[in-house]
Amino acid sequence: MHAKSIASPQQAEVNSVEPILNGRAAHFTLGAEPNSKGFVSLLMAYRASGGTLSGDELIQVLVEHRQADYTGAAHLIASRQVFGFTWRSKVWVPMFQFELRNLTIRPECHLILAELAKSFDDWGTATWFAHPNSWLNDRKPIDVLDTEFHTVLSAADSKKCLAAC
Repeated sequence: MHAKSIASPQQAEVNSVEPILNGRAAHFTLGAEPNSKGFVSLLMAYRASGGTLSGDELIQVLVEHRQADYTGAAHLIASRQVFGFTWRSKVWVPMFQFELRNLTIRPECHLILAELAKSFDDWGTATWFAHPNSWLNDRKPIDVLDTEFHTVLSAADSKKCLAAC
């Protein structure tokens, strides 16, 4: 089971933004306000780690794989056991937070999310994972999460996040 990188209902919207990007990933800054370039950049940044699903798609997938019922799946997002970011009134959930083979939540992600919640809203959290970080030698947290979890957790420390911004 592989998550889709770009959900089909939004494909037309994403395609309409690509000419602005001239075939390159848009650059965005940590803490930037949500915008089309930032949204497309987040989708691209999360593609290699399982992509993103809309909240509705995630709920459907979790129900189909018997990981949660509709209420339980929605509760995962509402209770911040996993994070999602909102774009145009729709919640998007990066799938790196799940073990893709069985769709269970990766417990190490919860520790990082708890730390980031002290400094960032959901959009800020999404960009933090996808943005080069000076505490990680200018690597993106999402790129080194699997191999250097403790270093990423340390970089998520609220005092370091505030100092870096």
